[in-house]
Amino acid sequence: MIHGLCGFARLNSPCMKDRRCSMFYPKKFVSRTSFDESGYPIYQRRDLGVTVTKNDVQLDNRSVFPYNPTLIMKYQAHINIQYCNRSNCITYLFKYKTKCVDRVTASLHVGDEECVDEIQQYYDC
Repeated sequence: MIHGLCGFARLNSPCMKDRRCSMFYPKKFVSRTSFDESGYPIYQRRDLGVTVTKNDVQLDNRSVFPYNPTLIMKYQAHINIQYCNRSNCITYLFKYKTKCVDRVTASLHVGDEECVDEIQQYYDC
């Protein structure tokens, strides 16, 4: 999974804020995974010399978004799973738990019987 073109290659990209990528791509090459002072992970990014060309722009490991290939193949969706092993990462996790948009669930019923859609309840968790 490659972070889309942004920066000088595409100034009108949705991630661009104040002429910079808001997700801080491309990342720096790093020899090992560590945490910054805020508790956010800094993932290992090796300079292997492998590049991909996208719209005439060369992209390397610095533009790769963290991903789990097993889950992507199983659910056929973009999924990002991260392991948390530090207490300051808890705020990072709960930031995304409360980030979802408001949602309304409505259903129509015929007569007095209530329809229970167990499949939809499973998807809605």
